[in-house]
Amino acid sequence: MLRRLLNSLQFQLYASLAILFVLLTLTSVFGVVLTKDRIQRQLAAQLTLQQELGLYQIADLIRTYGESAAGTERQTVVNNIQKIAQDFGATQTVFRSGDKSLGLNPVYDESALKVLGNLDREWASYDQLLKNYLGVAPDSGTVALDGLKQQWNNVITSNRSLRQLFQDLAVKAQENSTSVNSWMGLLSTVFVLVPILITVRAIRSMSRLRKATEKLGAGDMSARANERSLTELSDLGRTFNAMASNVQQRQTELRQLNETLEKRVEERTHELHLATERANEASRLKSEFLANMSHELRTPLNAISGFTSIMLENMSGEIDDDARHMLERVYSNGQHLLTLINQLLDLAKIEAGRIEIVSKPFSPRVLVEQWQSQINVLAQQKQLAFEVSVDSTLPETLDGDATRITQIVFNLMSNAIKFTEKGSVKLTLRRHPTTWQIQVSDTGAGIPPHALDYIFEEFRQVDGSSTREKGGTGLGLAIARNLSRMMNGDIVVTSELGKGSTFTVMLPLREQPQSEAAQPELVTI
Repeated sequence: MLRRLLNSLQFQLYASLAILFVLLTLTSVFGVVLTKDRIQRQLAAQLTLQQELGLYQIADLIRTYGESAAGTERQTVVNNIQKIAQDFGATQTVFRSGDKSLGLNPVYDESALKVLGNLDREWASYDQLLKNYLGVAPDSGTVALDGLKQQWNNVITSNRSLRQLFQDLAVKAQENSTSVNSWMGLLSTVFVLVPILITVRAIRSMSRLRKATEKLGAGDMSARANERSLTELSDLGRTFNAMASNVQQRQTELRQLNETLEKRVEERTHELHLATERANEASRLKSEFLANMSHELRTPLNAISGFTSIMLENMSGEIDDDARHMLERVYSNGQHLLTLINQLLDLAKIEAGRIEIVSKPFSPRVLVEQWQSQINVLAQQKQLAFEVSVDSTLPETLDGDATRITQIVFNLMSNAIKFTEKGSVKLTLRRHPTTWQIQVSDTGAGIPPHALDYIFEEFRQVDGSSTREKGGTGLGLAIARNLSRMMNGDIVVTSELGKGSTFTVMLPLREQPQSEAAQPELVTI
């Protein structure tokens, strides 16, 4: 019902607006036509004024012609008179044929054509007399000049009549334009007021309906709408009154449903809270278990590595080559397993919040020298070039946890060497306004773009299949990122397949006086 009412009002409004648009368009068209006609008449009047000025110039030149002697000077006067006469005749042609360059249409008004024809005849007579005068001897010029003056007056009179007629036509065009605009404005006002009155009446009826609706919404079930208004509004009011009878019953049903839903939401919220607590407790227990088990595993592994090292150094007696080979494999695998357990322990401590960052003054250049001496051995084993670059503007002493920074660098450098078959690895330290950066670059195979999103996650590697060649648990980068963030820094990576990767660690730049620098603790990975 409401849709039908709105459609009816919408149709009336659109119809009124369409008629108003047509009227405005017609007003614009008539206004343009009448304005153009007025401008053309004014332009024609200006041309007649130019013709009159030309006639006066001819009169002055005729006097000069009579006073001058035969020769070059008189010929110049004759040429000027002929030029002005030609311009006068050309203007007459423009009146009859129009001129697009001037925007002037041909004269079509009957009264103007009549006066224009009279001017043509007078001008033709004057032009003939003028030519005769210019061709006769000086002693007979007086007789010819008298007739020429009389005909000149006739041409001036006809030209002035034509100019006055053009001016009158321009005034009439202006009056017609004003009259059309007035009538069109009146009609536009009418077609604007009609939809406004219709809308006002509809708004009043709908306002009464709105008040009844508000009362009903406030709980007054006796509220009813006025059924005596526009046809559509009357139907709407009856529909509203029928609807009001069912509102109370629906409210009761909705209230009961809401109570049931609130109870269910409360139960589900409680269950979710319990599930979250259980998940958090399970995560905590897992981290504690990993931390405790890592300690328990490291103790026998350290013993195995120690005894194996003693045997390899022949401290317990000479051993043959086969036994040495087997002991070296035991030692190597023991060290590898110890590294994995240390990573698990670090990750468990990070998740359990049991790792503390201890900031102390340290010398980054001394730290780089220690890194270089330890990492160079790994690079030489794979015959890789190892380059080190330190920014000269980097402070001599910084404040931070040198042990954790060393752990991050060794994780990144061991990965770079592991995944680089030939070429070089590079360690670069740079200074920035508020941070200092550690960059580890390699010339390895690179990382696929899709893998850049997950390589910092725990137990994730570029090649996670069981047949991967490089080994590892996928914890090194996760530990490096977590440690960087614990020191209020971060780590990012850029890579290109076939060209290599660059990992950049960004840490806060906290400079310390050089006298407070301490020797950092060596971390063996």
